[in-house]
Formats: sequence, structure tokens, C-alpha cells
Amino acid sequence: MKKVIMIMTLVLFSCRTNEKVMGQEMANETLVSYSKGPCLGGRCPVYRLEVYVNGTYYLKKSKGAYSQRELEGKLSDDELKVLNQVLASIPSEVAPFKRIRDVPVTGLTYQGKKHRYHASRIEGPLHTINSRMEELVSTIHAR
Repeated sequence: MKKVIMIMTLVLFSCRTNEKVMGQEMANETLVSYSKGPCLGGRCPVYRLEVYVNGTYYLKKSKGAYSQRELEGKLSDDELKVLNQVLASIPSEVAPFKRIRDVPVTGLTYQGKKHRYHASRIEGPLHTINSRMEELVSTIHAR
């Protein structure tokens, strides 16, 4: 009888542990990744922003204002909702990319698709998304 109780207890705790681990993995799933690369003159800010499905974010700047700074936090429910709405309009096909000298490259990864572009040369939904991501980075710095 004691063996049965011990086995049931172990099974019960192992299931709860698995649920917790799976919940943590889901919380760490990346919603969107946004990055700005350097330009030839070296004056452009360089950073990477990761936003996870649960609204937490991680921003690392390596050049420019607030350089060598790492920021972590969580978006408000409204900010996350707006971000999801904006990201829903991203083009499903990745456009061909050709690097232009001295123009920083922007990277945007969403739903496994990586878009590379020059922010000053885009239009349409990708321009709107890029503007929203830049606003989000500014908002995070202001916190």
C-alpha cells in the first residue's frame, strides 16, 4: 500500500513539474525579433530587441545612445495587443534583399520568417511595422 501511495505521489508531482516547464517554455517563445545593424560611418545606433509571446522583452544596445545597455521588462497588455495587431499585417513572403553601402540593415523575424531591409527604403505594411518597432524601442528607453 505504501508503494502505491509513493508511486502516485511521484506521478502527481512529475506531471505538475512538466506543466510548469512547458509553461516556462511557452513564456520564452519569441514573438518578434527586431534589430538594427551598423552603418559605415559608425554613428548609427546598433541594437536588438526580442519580444516574447507573454509580453516580456529584452533590449540590448551595443552602439549609439545608451550603448552597452541591456533592458528587460514587460509590455502592458495594451502594448502587446497593438503589437500583435501590427504584426498581423506583415507580408507573408520575404522580399529579396540587396545591401546598400552605408545604410544600416534592419532585421525583423516573425513567425520564423526573417525580413532584412533598409528602413529608409521601404513602404506599405513593412514600413508601418518598422515605425511601430522603432516607437517601441523609444518607449522602452524612456522607462
